[in-house]
Amino acid sequence: MTLENEINTEIARTRTNALYQSGVTGLMGISIAMVIFVSFVWNDVNHDILLPWIATFIFMLVFRIFLIINYRKNAKLGKINSANTQKWESWFYYALVIMGMLWTSTAFFPYNANIFQNIIFVTLTMISLSGAAIALYSHSFRSMITYFSISILPVSTRLILLDERQAYLVAAATILYYIVMLKIIRTLNATLLDNIRLSIVNRNMSLRDPLTGLGNRRRLEVFVEKLIPMSSRNNQPFCVLLMDLDYFKKYNDNQGHHAGDVLLCAVSEIISDEVRGSDLAIRFGGEEFLVLMPDTKIDDAFAIAQRIGTEVMESTDITISGGVARHVPSENFEDTVRRADAALYKAKRDGRDLIEIAEDIILD
Repeated sequence: MTLENEINTEIARTRTNALYQSGVTGLMGISIAMVIFVSFVWNDVNHDILLPWIATFIFMLVFRIFLIINYRKNAKLGKINSANTQKWESWFYYALVIMGMLWTSTAFFPYNANIFQNIIFVTLTMISLSGAAIALYSHSFRSMITYFSISILPVSTRLILLDERQAYLVAAATILYYIVMLKIIRTLNATLLDNIRLSIVNRNMSLRDPLTGLGNRRRLEVFVEKLIPMSSRNNQPFCVLLMDLDYFKKYNDNQGHHAGDVLLCAVSEIISDEVRGSDLAIRFGGEEFLVLMPDTKIDDAFAIAQRIGTEVMESTDITISGGVARHVPSENFEDTVRRADAALYKAKRDGRDLIEIAEDIILD
């Protein structure tokens, strides 16, 4: 995964997380608005229409509460990732749109009396709700622009259909509000995303090796802090692959340090291309690389290591050796790395350009 793709993935995850974090506040707001609205129109709307609307509203409210709870549960378990972030954002989007359509439908209720007064009340309610939604959900331009449009435009149309001078004036003001807020929404969304991107870029740069662009040891620490408890909770073993370029010092001495740096970058790119999106590849030091593979069987990790070795041999003037170790629940992460290092040492001792699998025992 390239740096740009990784940043975009992190932006999507941050944006989605912000939506769900703001969701509770939003649900409290619309619940209060619903109670006020129903109290206001109770005597002016046929209950055969109003009661099903209330039931549908409550159903959607419960569904959105369930969605938020489920999201937070999955986030706590570390199950929100690049593969499903879009799905979670889409669920939030559709639930928000349906709720907006429910509110919009109130403008077209067949009010028995005080029609203009009730439509004005609905208009003020929609303006208030849309303004609050802009503040809460501007991280997602799609969600916000859709919700805002279905909140304001149908209400403006309903005002025009009243065919009254006062209604025309209110409709004109509402449409002007819509036009002005469109620009504000776009600007606010762009500013929020720029701030998120800047924060993520700064954090990523501090966690990357400046030469190769791979992660550094600090990034490994951050990754392991989350991986160990997640692996234990879900009973999902992970593997560690430790690789070292063969005769790199000799290559560096003969070709020069610049050529050595170019080679390190080329090998880093090969490793990045061969590992999966869920894996973490770091420059462990000098010409040594470490790949952390969550939820991976030892045979799969070995196959990835072999592909890397083959590609390095075919694409560069050097070979690479490696050691693969499966994490054992009774050991700590450092023990797993030690076993991978021992397997790497064995590969070097047995002739290099080899991948060895470590035994599932803790070394003394």
